Formats: sequence, structure tokens, C-alpha cells
Amino acid sequence: MIVLKNVTMEYEPGIKALDNVSLNIDKGEFVYLMGHSGAGKSTLTRLLLKEIESKRGSIFLNGKDITYVSERKVPYIRRYIGTIFQDFRILEKKTVYENVAFALEILGVNNKEIRRRIPIVLSLVGLSDKAKSFPHELSGGEKQRVAIARAIINEPPVLIADEPTGNLDLETSFGIMQVLQDINNKGTTILMATHSMDIVKAIPKRIIRLDHGVVVQDGYDEEYIDSEQQLEL
Repeated sequence: MIVLKNVTMEYEPGIKALDNVSLNIDKGEFVYLMGHSGAGKSTLTRLLLKEIESKRGSIFLNGKDITYVSERKVPYIRRYIGTIFQDFRILEKKTVYENVAFALEILGVNNKEIRRRIPIVLSLVGLSDKAKSFPHELSGGEKQRVAIARAIINEPPVLIADEPTGNLDLETSFGIMQVLQDINNKGTTILMATHSMDIVKAIPKRIIRLDHGVVVQDGYDEEYIDSEQQLEL
């Protein structure tokens, strides 16, 4: 589903944001992307979203080489990947329904199909009773659920979640994680960047950990999680 082969990214000569990174994420996997600030997490996700291009190596998405593509093909690649951000990025002057509908409207989906899809997705994220609410009427967790609904409304095979619980309390975060797990159980591949050791320990998944642009861990490591939790105390 997602394959990187010997990918190197330099923003400045001699300063490598990613250094010869190779990894393989299979269809339907749920993977945590971890590492301290500057480790290369954002660079990796930006490469997948075609916001930047690598200096060396190859990137494949669903078997297709997307290492170098023309600008006109970039929107089609991004339709294949749903994205959730830490800061929600929802439209304050639109209702929940309108926020989610907007993601389909810009793709040219007809109104009948929009009306069919939205109730299904709002039910999945637990917002069926909030369709007519505006963002200022929602809690932080509800806003993040709107962002999730918008990200998956086009049924992308891959979902990138960039610190989706970063601004939320622990109880709300676990609610968001349940939504993401439900989405994953339906077959969506999820790559989630996170710093939350509480979530990673409570909901074990494969961990890809970066350090100064290098993959230093691939797999679940409870000793590492315990040591990081101790540092947070």
C-alpha cells in the first residue's frame, strides 16, 4: 500500500530530513509514526502528499510509483489519501453537514450522492445529532470528529492522521481513537503521527520511529514506551 525505498530528503545540502529510509505499510494496517521534533515525521507525510519531492529513492502508493509526478496528477494522488490535522481546520461559518459536504463539492460530486453519503459518515463518527451545529457549538473532540468525517467522506484507502489527539484531553483522545479503529476495521490503512505514550501503550500497534531522519524502530517496543512515559512524569 505504502512503500518507501531508500528515500532521502534534504532541505539544505548536507542536512538530511530523511536519510535512506525504506519501509512497507500493508493494506489495512494501523501504524504509529513516532519520533521527537525534527525526527522526520512531517517530511515523510509531506512526501506522501506530494507537497515536496525527495532527492533520492522511490515512493509507491498502491503499487504506483509517485516519486515524481506532474502537478496535474497531484490532486488525484491526494484524493487517495485522507488527512486529519491536530488543529481541526474546519470552516467556522459552515455547519457540520456543510463542512463535510464541502469536501465532496470541490470534487464535483452531485447533491444526491452527497445527501446519501453524509448521514453514513456522521453516524460512523458519532455526530448524527450535530449535523446542523456550527463549530463554535462543538467541543474539541466533536470538532476533531468533523475533521475525521471530512477526511473519510470520499472513502480514501489511506488515512494520514497528524497528531489527531494532540489538543485533546485523554478521555476525549480515546474516543477519537475508537473512531479511528472503527475506520481501520473497515479496511482503511492508517498512518498516525503521535507523541501520546498513553494512547500507544493502551492501544498497541506497529510503531515506526524516526530519529534524525533514520528509522530506528519498526515494531511495538514496550520498553521504549515505558521509558518515554517515565520522562514525561
